Amino acid sequence: MPGLIAGYHELKAYISLTGSDTTKASTMPSAGAKLEESYTNKLMEENIELCENNKDSPGVMIPAKLAFKLYDTYGLEETVIQELARVEGFQIDVNGFRHLLNVARAQTKESFRSDAENEQVQEIFNQLVKLGLDFTENTEKYSYVKENDKYVFPSMECEVKAIIVNGKVVPKIGQDTHCSVILDRSNFYHKAGGQASDTGQLVTNDGTQFHVTDVTNSGGYLLHHGYVTKGNGVCIGDTATVEVNGDHRLGKMRNHTATHLLNAALHKTLTVTCQKSSRVTESNLVFEFSIYGETLNIQNIVQLEEMVQKCVQAAIPVKQYTVSSNQFFSLENVTLVPGEVYPEEEIRVIEVEADGLLTSREACCGTHVLNTGDIRDFCVVGLKTAGSGVLSLKAVTGDYATSARQHGHHMAQEVVALHAEVEGFIGSKMSAHQAEQLNVKLQELKQKLVSGTQNLPYTVRSEELLKIENISKRLKENARGSLRDALETEMQTLLATNQSSFLVHFLQCSSTTDTVPLQKATRMCPHIPVLLLAHSEGLIKARCCVPEALVSRNFSAQLWMQSVLQVLRAQGAAPRGQNPCLVFYMKGKKLPP
Repeated sequence: MPGLIAGYHELKAYISLTGSDTTKASTMPSAGAKLEESYTNKLMEENIELCENNKDSPGVMIPAKLAFKLYDTYGLEETVIQELARVEGFQIDVNGFRHLLNVARAQTKESFRSDAENEQVQEIFNQLVKLGLDFTENTEKYSYVKENDKYVFPSMECEVKAIIVNGKVVPKIGQDTHCSVILDRSNFYHKAGGQASDTGQLVTNDGTQFHVTDVTNSGGYLLHHGYVTKGNGVCIGDTATVEVNGDHRLGKMRNHTATHLLNAALHKTLTVTCQKSSRVTESNLVFEFSIYGETLNIQNIVQLEEMVQKCVQAAIPVKQYTVSSNQFFSLENVTLVPGEVYPEEEIRVIEVEADGLLTSREACCGTHVLNTGDIRDFCVVGLKTAGSGVLSLKAVTGDYATSARQHGHHMAQEVVALHAEVEGFIGSKMSAHQAEQLNVKLQELKQKLVSGTQNLPYTVRSEELLKIENISKRLKENARGSLRDALETEMQTLLATNQSSFLVHFLQCSSTTDTVPLQKATRMCPHIPVLLLAHSEGLIKARCCVPEALVSRNFSAQLWMQSVLQVLRAQGAAPRGQNPCLVFYMKGKKLPP
């Protein structure tokens, strides 16, 4: 837990500069003792500035800037910062700290838009304000129920208030014209909080159908992006029925609730984690986070899956309620997102309490299932590095998770079958051709596992790749032994029938999986000049040896090899430390097909 220790060191460095170190017994024994002089010097200049800026503040107050640094740099939750400060007899500037969080979040959101995008969004907003339009009423997005074990997303009537084409308000649009429609009210979820927007359709009274591909929020106006697929067109003033794509919405709800459970499970499994971002679509979820002082291994992934799966199987109600800012920050076990903006009122909280397992309590504007059992299944399908110290975990739920497990089972069976095939050939003295065929099968199976084109459980993918690695090693070891036996037999036969005072030969015992031991072959004929070529690991290689007694100004291993190098347009050299007149080899050359 270096993040916790380093953050505590920074806090202690500040306290020591204020002259208010209480020297109380710490809940982190020896942490203060480990505060090295070099580390204090590194922080001295910054903390002196903080002290100067806060010299008129109460002596027991930790400034907001330092608290924010502990949160943002070291990944410490607000409750942890407060506890560390309390141990030292201090308090933190809570209001200032939360203000800095809101500012950071607002800046982060703004940075994702280009100047052109910001300008266009502002222009659209100004046009709608000039028209005197009220903001889109959007509370109905949370009005869904579950009837007869099926989620129902009621349709609702609305009025078309504006139509935007290429950034300008127009009175009507016809078929196939991509545009944005603004309604007086809508139950579509717009893109926010990492969750993708709803899709669906608008159906006007005359039967015209408008396909909604995406929904965004422009300062309170919801822009329903899409195009007319059937009918005469859409006009301002039309009455329409809004229909959300229920399957897509439910997929996002499953994945969003699973994201919360995953975040809580990470906090339970690892010492210090910090959420960086999340992305939720109908087909999967991606959760990016930092870990301080630990690594995430395959056992951790198994633990995370088991914890989330137990929550799913326990069928726990998902509570959804709104609170004020003061009420929210007084709740226990609240998970905060670094830099997130939290309003003063109407903070929507999503809560899952699994007794003895985990507690998930987060502010969230997204849509969620009403019960964890509705997630149905959960499976981690990917893990990768997403930047310095940041990991990206991908997971699926519902039918996607069930399908991933089925694919994983089939893949594991393929590995078992191939392993049996390899062992069978090994037991019956495998030929070089058979070894090459099996190696091709192994590489094809490995490619299927690593390509990521098919969702597979991350644990299965990792385990089966390791098995393939071991099978490949076993195959190479056996092929190497067979190759050496074949080489020895071929050379003995060749020498027994050779009537010349020299030997030039292209070895028949080639291999695409291992190196043909040319050195061993040339050593079998030490008394005559020998030039051997072989097809090895997809390359043409050659080695030439000349007995010292036969070397002259006009004949040596290097001179002899030159004719081969010229024909194949290859390069050659003597083995390190050896006389090029006695031994010379051709570097591997890939020949055109």
